[in-house]
Amino acid sequence: MYEVVYTNRFVKDVKLCVKRGLDISLLEETIDILQPSDLIITSTVYYKDNKFLKRTPENSDFNQYWFSEKTIQFILSQINTHGKERIGLISTPSIFFSLPKELQDKSYLFDIDDKLISKHKNGRKYDFNWTNYDENFSDLKASFDFIVIDPPFITEEAWSKFAAFGKYCGRCCFTSC
Repeated sequence: MYEVVYTNRFVKDVKLCVKRGLDISLLEETIDILQPSDLIITSTVYYKDNKFLKRTPENSDFNQYWFSEKTIQFILSQINTHGKERIGLISTPSIFFSLPKELQDKSYLFDIDDKLISKHKNGRKYDFNWTNYDENFSDLKASFDFIVIDPPFITEEAWSKFAAFGKYCGRCCFTSC
């Protein structure tokens, strides 16, 4: 059995290949094949630039600002450390779209931006001002192992509403950014 070991040298080499315009898609496929299925660390963060961050502009109309690659890497490592398999991501599209596809397909993104939620079958419209969760989300009540929340506003009202929705959807483990 092979063990995938990530090193700084590897990251530097891959960044150099990308900078030179080389196609690294075969390398990506190889890493995905070699990476054990129970290891929930997205290869996007470790060996190539995050495609979501590169292709998706932030939208100040929705107060959307993406996490840095380093922060995304940290949050994904916490998900991995806790062995969570079904994640509720509330207003955190940069985390959702950085998850490995296998985990993305078991998880849900809740966001106000129709353009983002339409990019994945598990994207759901969410407005923190909604109070009747059963009307829109009864199928997802208490269904997530881990919740990641990033309220767009730093007010007690916004944080309270996001926390209430997180408690509604989660079975345990709750992380707010």
